[in-house]
Order: sequence, then structure tokens, then C-alpha cells
Amino acid sequence: MIDTCVVQKAAHRDHLSECDGYRHLMKLPFNLRLLARILYRQSARKYEQGALGPLCDLCPHTEDLKDSFELTTQLAILSRHVNNDILPERAQLESLYGKATCNCFAIHNLDLKEIGVGLYPQAAMLNHNCKSNCVATFRGTRLQIRAMVDIAPGEEVCYSYTEKGNITRERRMELSKYFFECQCPHCLDPERDASMMSVLCPSCQAQVKPNSNERYEKCGSCGFKDFNTEFYEDLETYIQYADDVIHKPRVWATGVEFDLIFRENCLVELDKILHPDNIHVTRILVGAFGAAVQLEEWTKAIQYGKRLEQAFRIYLPPNEPDTGLLYYKMGKAYYHLDDSDNALAYLRQAK
Repeated sequence: MIDTCVVQKAAHRDHLSECDGYRHLMKLPFNLRLLARILYRQSARKYEQGALGPLCDLCPHTEDLKDSFELTTQLAILSRHVNNDILPERAQLESLYGKATCNCFAIHNLDLKEIGVGLYPQAAMLNHNCKSNCVATFRGTRLQIRAMVDIAPGEEVCYSYTEKGNITRERRMELSKYFFECQCPHCLDPERDASMMSVLCPSCQAQVKPNSNERYEKCGSCGFKDFNTEFYEDLETYIQYADDVIHKPRVWATGVEFDLIFRENCLVELDKILHPDNIHVTRILVGAFGAAVQLEEWTKAIQYGKRLEQAFRIYLPPNEPDTGLLYYKMGKAYYHLDDSDNALAYLRQAK
């Protein structure tokens, strides 16, 4: 049991320094809010500013960020929301910005929804690999690094800085903010990307994967080759439709009920042209499954969950938290449908 008096006493010094300006921090995005809290903390704990401070070993990427539009605008926004007396010299502020931005972790709740960011200096020393062998989990604000597979003595522990269920060019674009180009096994595996972009053969409905130029040449099952301009125009339209359903803000028909309807209608269209392994289908399914669970439409949840199970098996490593959460919710759906055998089987897999 947590002694709240002890916790309050321990946090009192930091709270006093940031209390006056804290209401302004809530207007900031997560990364700037984190940087502001670091500044308030360091103003109260001067010893954390020096060469032996907890952030001293983190890479700031100051040369990469120098004079960039991002750095200039972000620090200008920060300066308007914090007390001037906590702002250090410009060089130190740029260094702290780089360290906070390039080394922070997204904090997730038990449903794996992002609820904030935090800076964990020791964990930030882990290198990236899209085919990671560990994952970050949270108990409150405490971060734990957990192995997903057996890691041999001397083998490097690697963590993925980006979404694993994206194609290589998307992952590398996301990773560009860390100023390196990933050369991991996933990024060098064209077959994985080809599966993520696969379509249905217009003639026989078999899976057709693109070549290295993302063009579809010939169906390996029936020999169909007439992937004409109309086909590519339709493909672009369907993919844009899927992206709009996920990302485009709606000023009407908001709420989880409408989200499920939009995703179900989108799946009907995507299933006409995209193979079930296509990543755009998977992304729509993720939201449809989540909405069905939230609305307690258990039969639909199982229908979408089974399709997701196949995609997760292909694209995610063993023991991935997303897969565990899928199994847990599938077990919950079967339980509510009075199917105890399947409920127990999925809950055991989730564990």
C-alpha cells in the first residue's frame, strides 16, 4: 500500500518550483510538457544540471537539429509557457530539447493507449531494431523492459522506436527524427513489405505482391497481367479511403458507434481489391475490433479478432503486448457469449 504522505513529501520540492506555471504546461504537447517539467525540476535541483546529472549520457543531436525550423518553433512555443527564470542559456536549452525529444518513451495504459511521455535515461540507452527482442511496459509511471524472446548471453537487447506494423519506408520516415536509417532484418526484407502491399488478383482472387517498384506484374496463380491504369487509380482511391477513415477528423457522426460503421463500410470496399495480409486492411480491422469490444458487440468482435490474429502472427514478434491484448479481449468476447472453452483458451494465450 502506498503511503500518500511520503509520496507528497518526496514530490513537494519539485511541486513548489513548477506549481505557479503548471497550468500553462497543460496547453503544451506531450514532448514540450516533458521538457518544461525537466526545466522546473532542474531549477529546484541544481546538481542535476551538471556533467553528472541523470541526462548527461543521452545524445542531444544538437548538430542535427541546429537552426532547424522544428527547433526554433518548438522552443519559441516553450518560452511562452514557462517562467523566464527557469530557462537556461540557449545552448543548454537546445541540448535538453534534443535529449528529451530523441530519447523519450511513450507511456501507455493497460489498453496500450498513449497517455503521455517520459524520459528514462537508462532505458533510453537501448538501440533500435524494428525486429526487437524486448518491449517497454508500464506500472504507473515506472517503466519495465521485458524480453519477448530468449536473449542469449552477449546478445544485444534492442527496442523498437517506431510502429512495427508499417512498411519500411513509413518506419524509416518515422525514424528520421532520430537521425539514422535503420538496416535491421525487417528493413532489408522486401518480401515482408510485399506482403503488406499485396492485392487480390482481379481474375482469380489470389494474392499478388508488388515488385521492388511497387508495381504489380503478374498473378502467380492464373497468369493475369492486365494491371492497367484503372486498376492503380482504384487502388489509390481505396487506400486513400482507408486513410481518411482512420485519420480524417469528422465534425459530425462522431462516437464509437459511427466509427464502427465507417470501418465496416470501408472493409467491404477494401476486401474487393486488397489481400487480407495488406496492412491497410489490418489498420481498419484494429479499429473495428476495438469499437466492437467497446460496444459489446461480441460476435463482431470475434469476427474481426480472428482476422487480426492472422495479421499479428505475420507482422508482430512473439509475445508482443498487442497480441496479448487481442487474445485477452477475444477471451472476454467468448466469455460473454457463454463459450467458456474458447474463452479459457484465448485467456491462457493472453497470459
